[in-house]
Amino acid sequence: MKQRIHEILLVDDDEITNFCSQNLLASLQLADTITVANDGKEALTYIGEHWSKEKTAKKLIVLDINMPQMDGFEFLDELKKLALKPKIYVVFLTSSDYQKDYIKAAQYRILDYIEKPLKADTVKSLVASILTPPKEKQPATFV
Repeated sequence: MKQRIHEILLVDDDEITNFCSQNLLASLQLADTITVANDGKEALTYIGEHWSKEKTAKKLIVLDINMPQMDGFEFLDELKKLALKPKIYVVFLTSSDYQKDYIKAAQYRILDYIEKPLKADTVKSLVASILTPPKEKQPATFV
């Protein structure tokens, strides 16, 4: 049986990206649950309702940067205020090739910054790094 993380939360306003990413993740069977939120506010509501009581489960948020209402950076600022207990890993999945977004992303404790579309090898590598972090350094966790 494969090792799996507890949950992957896709946060993107693009329905096609969500559909493709969700299907890819389901086919790889790397998470017990795959959840989709169409924007940062919806994601924060979901997290507040479902993740606040968990203490040890590992979670991965695959987050778009450019979204209406609340961009990925604003989402991370609000997420930090929730002071959640589970290990939450964040990956930016974006179509943005603006250098300023990459530089700004480096100011946050994220696992990676990758360009759309999500690819199987990339996801496998990310999940492996979450499940078996190198002993010589701490994993890049957000919370």
